[in-house]
Amino acid sequence: MPLLVLLDLGTQAVIFSQERPSSQTIVSIQFSGGSNDDRTLATLASGLKINELYYPEKKGTYVSAIQLTDRFKQVDIQASPVESGVTLLVTLEPWSPILRHQGLSSQDIHPTLAKEFRRLPVGRAMGDFELEKWRQELIRLGPEHGYPNLQLSFVRSKVSSDVDWNLNLGPPNRIQKIIIKGLETHPIQKKIEASLNDRNFEDLWSETLRSRLSQKLEKVFLGERYFQSSFGFSYQDSGLLILQVELGPRTEIRYQGEFLGPWVGTKSLEEILGLTTLNSPNNDLADVAKFRLEKYYKDQGYLQVQAVCTLEKKEGSSNPEIQLLRLEVTKGSLFTIGSQTYQGNIAFSKSAIEASLAEVIPAKKSKDPLEVIKTLQSRIISFYDAQGYFDIKLFPQADLDIASSKVNVSWIIEEGKKRESKQFELDYAKGLPLTPDYLKSSLSLLIKYQASNEDSITADRPLMEDRKGRYQSTASREMDINLTLYLDQPIPVSKALLSEVVTDLRFKLARAGFKNPQVNIDVEDRQVRFSIPSQPFDTVNRIIIRGLDITRANTVLKQLKIQLSYPVDPQRFTTSQINLSSLNAFDQIDFDSLDKAAPEKGTWERGDILLNLEEKGRWDYTAGFGYDRSQGYYVIGGIQRNNIDGQGRTLDFNIRAGDNTLGNGTLRKWFPTGQGQNNRSIDTYALGYTDPSPGFIRDWFDHQVSWRSQGAYIEESQAAYFAHRRIFTSEFEWRTSDIRFRLGERFERTDYNPQSYQINLSDFLLEVARTNKQTYTISAPYLIATIDQRDRPIDPTRGLFFSSRFDLATQLTGTSRDSSYVKVDLRGQWNVPLGFGARYGVFMVSWRLGIAKPTAKGIELPLSERFYGGGANSVRGVGSDLLGPVVNIQLRDVQGRPLAGGYQYVPTGGEALGFASMEYRFPIWGQNIWAEIFLDSGQVYSKLNPGPRSSLDPAPFPSWRTTVGVGLIFKIGIPLKIEYAQDLKKLFNQYRTPIEIQTELRGVLVSAGYQF
Repeated sequence: MPLLVLLDLGTQAVIFSQERPSSQTIVSIQFSGGSNDDRTLATLASGLKINELYYPEKKGTYVSAIQLTDRFKQVDIQASPVESGVTLLVTLEPWSPILRHQGLSSQDIHPTLAKEFRRLPVGRAMGDFELEKWRQELIRLGPEHGYPNLQLSFVRSKVSSDVDWNLNLGPPNRIQKIIIKGLETHPIQKKIEASLNDRNFEDLWSETLRSRLSQKLEKVFLGERYFQSSFGFSYQDSGLLILQVELGPRTEIRYQGEFLGPWVGTKSLEEILGLTTLNSPNNDLADVAKFRLEKYYKDQGYLQVQAVCTLEKKEGSSNPEIQLLRLEVTKGSLFTIGSQTYQGNIAFSKSAIEASLAEVIPAKKSKDPLEVIKTLQSRIISFYDAQGYFDIKLFPQADLDIASSKVNVSWIIEEGKKRESKQFELDYAKGLPLTPDYLKSSLSLLIKYQASNEDSITADRPLMEDRKGRYQSTASREMDINLTLYLDQPIPVSKALLSEVVTDLRFKLARAGFKNPQVNIDVEDRQVRFSIPSQPFDTVNRIIIRGLDITRANTVLKQLKIQLSYPVDPQRFTTSQINLSSLNAFDQIDFDSLDKAAPEKGTWERGDILLNLEEKGRWDYTAGFGYDRSQGYYVIGGIQRNNIDGQGRTLDFNIRAGDNTLGNGTLRKWFPTGQGQNNRSIDTYALGYTDPSPGFIRDWFDHQVSWRSQGAYIEESQAAYFAHRRIFTSEFEWRTSDIRFRLGERFERTDYNPQSYQINLSDFLLEVARTNKQTYTISAPYLIATIDQRDRPIDPTRGLFFSSRFDLATQLTGTSRDSSYVKVDLRGQWNVPLGFGARYGVFMVSWRLGIAKPTAKGIELPLSERFYGGGANSVRGVGSDLLGPVVNIQLRDVQGRPLAGGYQYVPTGGEALGFASMEYRFPIWGQNIWAEIFLDSGQVYSKLNPGPRSSLDPAPFPSWRTTVGVGLIFKIGIPLKIEYAQDLKKLFNQYRTPIEIQTELRGVLVSAGYQF
């Protein structure tokens, strides 16, 4: 018996000694093979971190994750136990650079396919994933170019760094003969044959060719009015291409009755009837036409429209057979909303309810009254809901009054009980990665338009004026944490506001890593409770970055706002994409979860993140032509070297060649500038360098920071002067959540001369520059802050824009003693859409205010630092730069003798300006051609102080000049504008000074973009 006991105990001891914990703490991670970038990406992909747990049973998962980076031929992980945990040795064998792609150049293949084959990269490493991606793309191109059976595979050479491709094109779909069936001797056959023969010399049948020929044939059938027709292609291995046509009768339309169009913005008759695409021969064209016509008119408000549509054979027609589609429409009366009565409205009078509908009712005349009733119903419900009638029910009863052409509406209202509360609770389960401070701003939306994190809040919503609130956080339940918003006075309990709070809470939960955020709500008589139940949430387990070739791993990591163990936050992914885009190094940036992107490669979770990158080419080239009246014509060209040293740095050289460089008389004639002899040109030659993460300074900021330096030589021909400018700028740029900052230094040396050879230098210096200096040296630190909330900066329809710039040029920073100044330039723009999606246009208000002041008495601002106004993007009824102070300079010949009657107005600029503009632009032809009406007003002031002034200044501070105008806007990528404006005084036949007459706009303005 004792022996048995000992044996049993011994067995237990052996079993116990063999058991080890399945996870062990990682003490260190060591690498064998691979570069620093390889090791960084492998660590990130594996998700392994020092002082965290290593699971031996997940070794396959770690290895698979590293291999998904597509950088390694072999990966292995060995774990060595140590006293306090485990040491990991990660062995990496990267792919070797591919020297050649064999087996793709000896085939007699389509030129487009051959071109794609030549695009296969050489001289760099390519993983199996990238090679497979190329293989699938090349196979996909086969049928598109006439090789439907193309087969392609690859194998890596065992003795070299080559890839051997096995290409089997298969028989090509070569077109030997085309047969048309179903037409016999029909007259349309010749036009169809012409369309088929015009194949741009392609003799291989492909899906691309099928699509192109189908579009051509459809145009032929529609153009000849064979609306009820169909056709199809079939290709036979013998090279025979058969076009099978089922041709319906030719249709002529005879329309009787009134027709609303075609007018600008409405549909043509063919569009209404659905005859812009082919109809099946089996369709009853008369029934389709009747349905579409009646629907079209009912949508306009003709509720009793009657359409009679018949088909009949045209007499005397045989080949081709012609049918007549006769359309007779009796529209009847145009119905609009008539009287409205209300039953059951106890809390609010009829006038109070209809006051809430003021924005809806005026629009009813141009809509189907039944649709308007639906909109009115929604508005009335919203009105009651905002007052706290949580259970409001509304039933409309419509009655058509034929005699008056009105739709009278009777509203049956069940108001329900009004609900108010001054206590709103938010509970969430313990253990969730949430805090009261993170969530409380959502509750503030109950009384504020914008969420607030302040402990004490004041209402700014309607019906809640002067309400104040405070928060209290407690752990009132055993398992939940409670956050309560107490208000000093009750507010209406509104479904719309509660929904807004729930939406904001769900957004915050998504940011905290919850895949399907759940928020419950319970509304009691005097209390509202939001609750967040216990639910799963995800954190980032690993980040697999795929697609890096020349880009350094740390360059990418600096831009990422996600790290291991961070919540799976969609907002962080979006920010990371924006940051990576700013590197100008990638054509494609896609985040995905491995459980969706690569389920076949292992068992993955939502926190396993895949970042797919596609690097762009190392060189970018730009070229273009531009013109506007304020700057003249110009040709632009540029070259940019991207992603220098794999760190997102760029080096660029850009040329803007205007009339000073090209000196082309024909272009100068076709694209005039200025007014009179004031030709304009800005010619720039610039070399710039950009670093998206400039060294240690990146650690000073929480936001993305970039540094750019640029040297430029500029020849500038303006109405006031001709200048040679040598400029060097160096600036840092960073962004907060709403504001973009640029802090830099501008060093400039500029020589000024008269704009015209007929202006004497001494006259120019005395009257325009008001100094005897021709050369200025300026060294000015500057700060620019910009808020841009517009939906589209180039062509905005909504949103606010504000920009402020501050320049300080002093002797302390290197400015010449007689050129120092301080300058502030403020600009703003506000866009409001009219109608959904700016359907009825955009109303815009813009303004600009600028002040520049010399820092010493008795000196003048350098000419290029003064403010000028007039022309495009300014006061548009005044000649370019001719707003404000001007001088009338005597013109002279080459010997300096005055020219009889020869004078020219030259602007002298000023120390201050103010502009304001109102503009309404609206579509007149689709979304491509818009019109505009505008009112501009502004002035440029020579001096800020009322001291000695030019004799031409009518007053120390002359009044603003106001102009009104119209224009056309052509939206071809950027808005191209043709505008004309006149002085308001001229329109009202009021007195104008000689200067106002001489400096008014002559002709039209051609420009791009919008005000200021």
